[in-house]
Amino acid sequence: KLSNCLNSFLELLVDILDQRADKFSGSMVATCLYGLQGMSAESSVIQKILTILNDDLIASTDHLNSQNIGNALYGMQNMTSRYYEVENLLISLARAIDLSPHHINAQAVGNSFYGLQHMSFECEAVRQVTTSLTKKI
Repeated sequence: KLSNCLNSFLELLVDILDQRADKFSGSMVATCLYGLQGMSAESSVIQKILTILNDDLIASTDHLNSQNIGNALYGMQNMTSRYYEVENLLISLARAIDLSPHHINAQAVGNSFYGLQHMSFECEAVRQVTTSLTKKI
């Protein structure tokens, strides 16, 4: 569970993100996700952040590179696929991986699958991501 101080900070961050004029690029979304390592999607504020990042990823026109892909999924290592926000983000990440012209290197493969360790393969979004990843190896 998030401390009161961290939760307050993240709520402020959500307010700032909601008010900004420009959306993040795909690589910026990946960096933000990397920074969420250890966070759980049980928290409503994390769910809000995931929704914001998902919207930005959908709107992004740039392509994720190998490091972006690995970092994005690595940052989700403490999350489970049973949350709607996580599932939606995984679907968007699968689409972004498919659209990327880049192959992924061994480091990105390792980081990606490490980040998926608490996800259920019964979830369609998880299967989409793993299928997208295998096409890029």
